Amino acid sequence: MLFANRSACYAGLAEKEWKPREKVLLWAKALGEAEKTTALDASWAKGYLRVATAQFELVSSTKKWEERKAEDLKWKHERQATDAVKAATSGGGVAAAAAGAGAFSDEEEEPAEVESEKARTERIAAMEAELKAMPMTPRDDPAGAAPAGYTDITKGLNEATAPGYDDSLPDEKIDDPYWKEGDKDDAPLPAELGALVSAATHAACEAACRAGLALDPASVPLREALQKLRDAGHSTDVAADKSLCDPTAAESLKADGNAKFQAKNFKNAVVAYGQALAFDPCNHVLYSNRSACYAELGDDEANKCLADAERCVLLDPTFTKGYSRKGFALYQLGRYVEAEACAEAGLKLDGTVPVRTQAILTAPGLF
Repeated sequence: MLFANRSACYAGLAEKEWKPREKVLLWAKALGEAEKTTALDASWAKGYLRVATAQFELVSSTKKWEERKAEDLKWKHERQATDAVKAATSGGGVAAAAAGAGAFSDEEEEPAEVESEKARTERIAAMEAELKAMPMTPRDDPAGAAPAGYTDITKGLNEATAPGYDDSLPDEKIDDPYWKEGDKDDAPLPAELGALVSAATHAACEAACRAGLALDPASVPLREALQKLRDAGHSTDVAADKSLCDPTAAESLKADGNAKFQAKNFKNAVVAYGQALAFDPCNHVLYSNRSACYAELGDDEANKCLADAERCVLLDPTFTKGYSRKGFALYQLGRYVEAEACAEAGLKLDGTVPVRTQAILTAPGLF
């Protein structure tokens, strides 16, 4: 239980952390504590939920960290190239000046005007006069009288003698054996945590979910963790998915999603359909409905709209509405040739042309 609680604490810190490397470190620590939990008690389903959550988030945060490092490396090379060009141009400018050209290149700036000694002396004198004119507090001038109403809250306190003061107390982060002064975003991870990061995969996350669900098949958090994996593009075990299907529970959540969709509450409808999928992941209609929600949410959600439509078609290649969803998503993404091909594939199954499919086929520039 204590290891599980420590894992939850590290997870909470990781969720608030914005630095990529620190986020990876915290999720790795969360995973390490969670694995200690299952090692001590393999019969506690919640321990596997901790493992699955940390595994999933560690994979995601590690990917983002690698992307950040790649971007930083790219920027570093660009800066080096720019500096090299400036250095070469500056060298040419000096040579030209020595030859009497006296002109500055586009990459150079004219030198700033040098301040004269007289101007500098006058500026410093003016600053000193301004400082002398400022009123002094007893802290600035112990011999001076305190202004009316002034209270020196530091009177009688001395850091070296104040009760409880300990100059040897370290910074909070120094107590952490995995943290050291000077860590940078591209610094290698400590060996123990690096091993956890290297071993973290979506397959390991699925295994943790399955182990937990074997103990508690009704666990909603574990079912939702599995659905997050599917939504992330991981292909879960279809046979195991079918064995966990609960159409009755899924149907009530689907009805909730339908009501929210009709009310044009598309974001909450997405959540409801996602919850339904956690109980019936093989239901192609749920993916179709959620794809429709993403379509209504605009171009920013076009990739999710496409992913759900593709999953819908994969689960039931005869469901013509799935092709309509997919074709519209491709159209939103500007992939017009693929959108046309998808619409044509749907029409081969059913000559009835949905409104959106018709819009795709008649869009300008397709023919």
